[in-house]
Amino acid sequence: QVFFIESVCNDPTVVATNVMEVKLSSPDYRDCNSTDAMEDFMKRINCYQASYQPLDPDDYDRELSLIKVIDVGRRFLVNRVQDHIQSRIVYYLMNIHVQPRTIYLCRHGESEFNLKGKIGGDSGLSNRGKKFALALNKFVEEQNLKDLKVWTSQLKRTIQTAEALQLPYEQWKALNEIDAGVCEEMTYEEIREQHPEEFALRDQDKYYYRYPSGESYQDLVQRLEPVIMELERQENVLVICHQAVMRCLLAYFLDKSADEMPYLKCPLHTVLKLTPVAYGCRVESISLNIEAVNTHRERPEEAKKGPNPLMRRNSVTPLASPEPTKKPRINSFEEHVAVSSALPGCVPQEVPTQLPGQ
Repeated sequence: QVFFIESVCNDPTVVATNVMEVKLSSPDYRDCNSTDAMEDFMKRINCYQASYQPLDPDDYDRELSLIKVIDVGRRFLVNRVQDHIQSRIVYYLMNIHVQPRTIYLCRHGESEFNLKGKIGGDSGLSNRGKKFALALNKFVEEQNLKDLKVWTSQLKRTIQTAEALQLPYEQWKALNEIDAGVCEEMTYEEIREQHPEEFALRDQDKYYYRYPSGESYQDLVQRLEPVIMELERQENVLVICHQAVMRCLLAYFLDKSADEMPYLKCPLHTVLKLTPVAYGCRVESISLNIEAVNTHRERPEEAKKGPNPLMRRNSVTPLASPEPTKKPRINSFEEHVAVSSALPGCVPQEVPTQLPGQ
């Protein structure tokens, strides 16, 4: 099915703002100053107007499936939506906006299970995790953001982190950590010893692998879709979540592939500041100078590409198929992360303990 999307801007103010904030950051104008770029793009608009023919759902195009986005989302005209994919496209376009905003992503403070190397569960914060919660409160105050919304999961460690903030917060069940099923509250060494086949299966394809009685990363992505849509609707938001959840959200905004997603680095006691811009998303990593264990587990070198030689029923998401590696909108996460400090005199701390993470 063919689906047409037309963006119409009749308001000169909207056009000028759109050109300044969006088009001037286009790769076409990377080496141009703003004045020359603005002049050139306005000439382009005049050329487009000479031959542009808008869609006409009231007459010639009444049989077409289409959506008109008018004045960057002020109004919408939808015609003959015929299937599920088209309705999803309409839903997405009606939720996004181009207003300047900042999204802050961070994990909960270090938990008691983090100290023990256990995955999942619902443990409370460690002493260092409580210090992080207080440091996060100071960081939020220094940002001086108007109407900042705070979201957490329904697990104790994110709620305890948010309790230290001088702000109301909203709990989302969808933000709960990935369900490790029978492996909940176990260390990776325990999983390797008690469930060696499961351990090997997950290392072979971490995105599609599903824990017995639990979830896969692909399941988690589907669970997080309503959260992502609501993030697109909002302005300034702080999301206090978990490692696997934060990886999924970060992969969405940085356009990372399913192969890269499960290995994105999301350290404890660090805030990632995301600023959506045209053609990508700027990322700043801010350490709050509170020591914590390292829960990141690198991709095993022996992990193989392609179809898995080991399989068990329901070990992978049904109908899953290998996804080709995508080229991200920006070159790499590490190249675009500027490490800075949220507190005076903060410097990155050496991590005292190396523990594997989810």
